Amino acid sequence: LTEMAEMTIFFLLGLLVTPARLPQMLLPGLALMAFMLYVSRPIAVGVLLAPFKTNPRQVALVSWAGLRGAASVVFSLFAVVAGVPGGHDLFDLVFVIAVSSIVVQGSLLPAVAKKLDMIDATGDVRRTFNDYRDEDGMSFVKLKVGAGHPFAERSLADIGSATDMLVVLVLRDGAHPVLPNGDTVIQEGDLLVMAAPTFEERAEVTLREVTVTPHGRLAGQRLRDVPQGKHPFIVVMLKRDGQTIIPDGNTLIYAGDEAVIATLAS
Repeated sequence: LTEMAEMTIFFLLGLLVTPARLPQMLLPGLALMAFMLYVSRPIAVGVLLAPFKTNPRQVALVSWAGLRGAASVVFSLFAVVAGVPGGHDLFDLVFVIAVSSIVVQGSLLPAVAKKLDMIDATGDVRRTFNDYRDEDGMSFVKLKVGAGHPFAERSLADIGSATDMLVVLVLRDGAHPVLPNGDTVIQEGDLLVMAAPTFEERAEVTLREVTVTPHGRLAGQRLRDVPQGKHPFIVVMLKRDGQTIIPDGNTLIYAGDEAVIATLAS
């Protein structure tokens, strides 16, 4: 919807702009753009960021990066639609400011950032697990260690590890994070975050999502009691009341659940 709205806006702007009227607004537009770039915007940004004790170089970069775009042009359309005297001139003026701002500020932004020494050569230090998962084919899974779990009260060195799988984080007592090593002892109630290579899609395995109906063969049964039939399957996940459930054999399935089922392609 957002992309369709943006395309509609620019289509309408193309219909409303009269190129022959723009040259007379060129000098006033450039003058106003320069005033905003070097005077009004630095003052406004400096005042807003002052409570945060922002570095002057950061203030300068934020001021320069404040590109004008379609939104300001759309706002100027209100004057045209309302029939305000000089509304068309205001629209042309704002259009010139927006275009010149994007061309001048946008093209010079890398040079300004370099001049202000605001480029981090080492990249973003606030990377998350998801960043590496998307780039390097790495997946992160979580495992809840409940009562009687074979991992409970054992160290990671004693447990060993599946091939290409590593416990990277232990969440203990609900939220307390522990960075584990081989001597870390897993306790009941811990939540393990493990890294492993992402599963590659295979043509012979399909996933489908079905809604459990009141009279379906899944409704009201524990997963271990559901008959397999001629085509074996496994319920990978259940969605219930906005929650995601990873089922086991004792999981009771209710009508209205959304079940994600893995089957072998025929």
